[in-house]
Amino acid sequence: MPETIVNIVACLSSAILYLLLTDLRYDMRRSLAVGMGGCLVLSGFFGYAMMSGVPVAVATAVTMTLPSLLMMRVLSKSGGWPFLFTFCTVDIFVLVVYFIAQAAFAVSGVFLLYVFCMVGGHALLYTLVFHIRTPYLRVQRSLKSGWNSLALASAFFYIMFYLLAGYPVPLSERPEYIPTVLFFCVIVLAVYMVVAQLIKQLKMANDYRKDERLLRTQLDLKSSQLEVQQLYYRLAYVDTMTGLKNRTAFEERKLELERDWKSRCPAACICLDLNNLKQTNDRLGHLVGDKLIQAGASVLRSVLSGLEEVYRIGGDEFLVLLCNTTGEQADRIYRQILNAVEHYNERHIPKIDIAIGMEKTNTDDPVSFDELFDLADKKMYENKKMEKCGS
Repeated sequence: MPETIVNIVACLSSAILYLLLTDLRYDMRRSLAVGMGGCLVLSGFFGYAMMSGVPVAVATAVTMTLPSLLMMRVLSKSGGWPFLFTFCTVDIFVLVVYFIAQAAFAVSGVFLLYVFCMVGGHALLYTLVFHIRTPYLRVQRSLKSGWNSLALASAFFYIMFYLLAGYPVPLSERPEYIPTVLFFCVIVLAVYMVVAQLIKQLKMANDYRKDERLLRTQLDLKSSQLEVQQLYYRLAYVDTMTGLKNRTAFEERKLELERDWKSRCPAACICLDLNNLKQTNDRLGHLVGDKLIQAGASVLRSVLSGLEEVYRIGGDEFLVLLCNTTGEQADRIYRQILNAVEHYNERHIPKIDIAIGMEKTNTDDPVSFDELFDLADKKMYENKKMEKCGS
């Protein structure tokens, strides 16, 4: 009878251990109340079965194990393989404590030693559970695969422990089997050490996959942000008709150059303007006029290597800025622009008619950027007047 009472208390303790290691459907207080109440009822049935002479293994399975399995499933938020693994594992460790207590009692014959081993073993289990509870719950929530194999292995060990404990007669009546049972306990504990490492590795692999997905998401987000930034840049600083930098980009660049202009010299500025664009628009339509503007931009891009800065600063006005460029280099680019326009006109109708002006500054006594731009602009208008007079 005293041994039966100790076993019932151990069953209640195992229920608490299980509740600590699972995500509960209800809050902890309500779950404990339901779990303890259910276990007390089951313990009553267990005690009645024992007094009626039912074999302990059968009584435990029928009145305790199967009903408690169903009750704990109701209290658990998540079912399936993680539930089965946790339930079987808790009971396995409780049975290990029971076997150790039985071995101590069989050797010494002192019932208090049996009680001491049961109490001490359960205290050790509680210490272990409180140590692993948080990471284990996190593993249950995050790890979605691998539980089936672990659950089947734990169920196998659970059944083996039941057979060892009660078949064909209780272990207390078969003291000669205690060394075998203890050896089996050692093997099971060693297997669970391997299982713990396996769960750790599965968790690491799962975290790695999560980190990989997170990194991929972050990269996609950064790529999207970069695309948005590029779009905003194009809307703010790029002329949509020609693809050249617009007036806003030119004004910001001018402010930047004025802060450190001397380091940009020698430099040159080339201003260009399409002649007779209004007449073209009036006579042939704005679509043809737009194509002429696009053709002028295309001619400039074909000449310039990309190091030069090219802007569309007005409807038909363009500017080429040449920083850290010698006078000889600027003259060569100037001639290349004229040659490119002439080459275009040989193959296309209507032709591009441009007015162009260039001004250069040196490093010894450079004029300011504004002065350089104004001088180039004046020369461009002088060229426009000469073109009109010549025509």
